[in-house]
Amino acid sequence: MAINRRTPPDAKIERRILTGMIISNEFMAGMRSMYAPDCLLAKDSQIIAKWCIDYYDKYEQAPGKHIEDIFRDKKEIDISPEVSDIIEEFLASLSDEYVRGEKFNAGYALDQAEKHFRLAHLQNVKYELSKAVTAGRIEEAEAMLKGFERVARIESKGIDPLRDKKAIKEAFNDNSSEILFRLPGALGNAIGTFERNYLFAVLGAQGIGKTWWLWFIAQQAAFAGYNVVFVSLEMTERQMIQRIQTGITGLPKTKYAGKILIPVWDCKRNQNGACKYKASPVPLLHDEEEGGDALKPSWEQAPKNYIPCCKCKGEKNDRYQVQTWFKQVEREEINAVKAIKKAAKMENFLKRAGHIRLMEYPPKTLTIDELRASLYNLEHYENFVADVLVTDYADEFTVDKRFTQHRHGIGDVWAGHKKIAGERKMLVVTGSQSNTARTGKDIKRGDWAEDISKLGKIDGAMAINKNEEDKGRMISRIGIPKTRHDEDVLKQITVLQQLNIGKIYLDSYLGT
Repeated sequence: MAINRRTPPDAKIERRILTGMIISNEFMAGMRSMYAPDCLLAKDSQIIAKWCIDYYDKYEQAPGKHIEDIFRDKKEIDISPEVSDIIEEFLASLSDEYVRGEKFNAGYALDQAEKHFRLAHLQNVKYELSKAVTAGRIEEAEAMLKGFERVARIESKGIDPLRDKKAIKEAFNDNSSEILFRLPGALGNAIGTFERNYLFAVLGAQGIGKTWWLWFIAQQAAFAGYNVVFVSLEMTERQMIQRIQTGITGLPKTKYAGKILIPVWDCKRNQNGACKYKASPVPLLHDEEEGGDALKPSWEQAPKNYIPCCKCKGEKNDRYQVQTWFKQVEREEINAVKAIKKAAKMENFLKRAGHIRLMEYPPKTLTIDELRASLYNLEHYENFVADVLVTDYADEFTVDKRFTQHRHGIGDVWAGHKKIAGERKMLVVTGSQSNTARTGKDIKRGDWAEDISKLGKIDGAMAINKNEEDKGRMISRIGIPKTRHDEDVLKQITVLQQLNIGKIYLDSYLGT
């Protein structure tokens, strides 16, 4: 069929289709079954796509950087100078995309490509059908309708989980594009790997640090190479930037500048001198009076030559009894010059990192539909496709007025978060306030404000517990009330932190 279509259904998506065909094996495999040259408008797009198809047919993988070799071989022979210049400019723009090849959201991109191809094919048929009808070629027009075939990638529904070797292999493939990243240390091991299509919740009482943790997850995702959208409904853009830069630089606000204590792991048997493997030549603990309990002195009262010990940490014995102690550091206050200087030092590292879009909304003003529209606008106007969405937090969304009970509306907001995760093949992370703030008790599986059905919508969660003693030791105790694959195990993780320098996570330990 002749290519007479003048306006593509979505011109920008052709760039994303070509990008996927070049850098992603998974995308190229899905594209091969539905590729139709007449569904790409531009001549240069058709040429690049054909190179990718030919390469895949020969080597069973996307060309990656080899596309530049193909271009050099073809530019003097098969393509005009005008088209050659356009292709060269496009390939040059992919320098950052090559690095992120394994991070490419192939599933979502294939869904969008299929819609684009279907619409383009319909427009082509409509144009040819209109010409035939106008010219009175009735038989030809009827033949077009009768012979119409829907453009779609070949996908079979249903597998045999006992015999389908390919499906079994993919289920245990740690390099699958469905698997994204995990948090560091024992905390990451307890939560497990974050994956696409997941909804993860951070649960805590008011003021306990949910925003810190939501940002930490967003930052870890970006450092792992994924694009992130962070939606703030609690803090302003200015406040968020100041907090973020404090964490990046490790420099405090003016009121905390100077000498700062950083928590480190220690052992109680090192502190009381009872262990023969102890690192410290002097004990830390002393009895208040004969027969009394051992008291831990303040930093200023402690022996100057006391040394924390973690020699046995992680070993399979009962010698190590986890405690914290401190090291003292000197830190200047943060300002814009120091933050920008730190960003310059991180330039090479950030080339491999994903990008972040920070969006601010007043609380109780954003709806799920408006959030979905914002993601659409980022994709279609800025060519920004997110792999991870973090909202701070779901309970601060505005509730649809059709619900007579507020908790039912909140449940609908959470269902909307889960739907976005599935629609866009992304990880969605949000927060919720527990109902333990007044009691001071630790959060358990049922302590979800307003709607217990939230627990059924999520794929994983972490619960933040912290009392006054924990604050003095600079720790949080993290419970894992739910993981998708380990739902019956309630794990407890102890996390070291120093929020005065923006560090919600320094290290973690399995246990309390």
